[in-house]
Amino acid sequence: MSEIFINYRSDDDSYAAPLLDNHLRTVFGDENVFKDSRSIEAGTDFPPRLWSALMGSRVLLVLIGKRWLALTDASSRRRIDHPDDYVRREIEAALLAGIRVIPVLLDGAKLPRVDDLPVTVRGLTNRQAMHLRQRESEIDLPAIVNELSKWVRPIKGTTVGAHDQAAPSAARGDFRSDGVHFERGGTYIKDLHGNADVVSGDKNVYGGMP
Repeated sequence: MSEIFINYRSDDDSYAAPLLDNHLRTVFGDENVFKDSRSIEAGTDFPPRLWSALMGSRVLLVLIGKRWLALTDASSRRRIDHPDDYVRREIEAALLAGIRVIPVLLDGAKLPRVDDLPVTVRGLTNRQAMHLRQRESEIDLPAIVNELSKWVRPIKGTTVGAHDQAAPSAARGDFRSDGVHFERGGTYIKDLHGNADVVSGDKNVYGGMP
């Protein structure tokens, strides 16, 4: 059962969810991090799987970019105002269940004001937020990991703290032991098969292991 659930909008700072998912999996393990597009297999009846994962989680990470509140549906209605919006429903369910909810503000985004949210998710504004900035991810990711490690146990052999700091690299091919390499203009993740790709930055610069 996943202990960390990532709540996000795919068209709001799309780099953040895969970056966070990949990094957290290296520390806490695949089974302890839930991101719907990765964790739910094709053909699965996804609502039961999603709600089961959420209710079994200790922490809900709500990724909030600068467009998070303003994004609309085909009828120009704010998505957050729609009762069937999954981002809204996941936050509602977590708040009601007493799951720890941590807003993660992306690239300088701010928490919505209370009056800008539906009543059922206004509790989000009372939660202490963390930050994830694309160009400062080597600082922000370890901070998020250190906070999560208070409630979720890292996988055996993983040390949170010094190990989770980004080490300087002389070349793009130099990856830390957790399969992540940071540098200005890009963040590179080595997948479970040893391949590497750009998670954020310019995909034309680097597309695989040298």
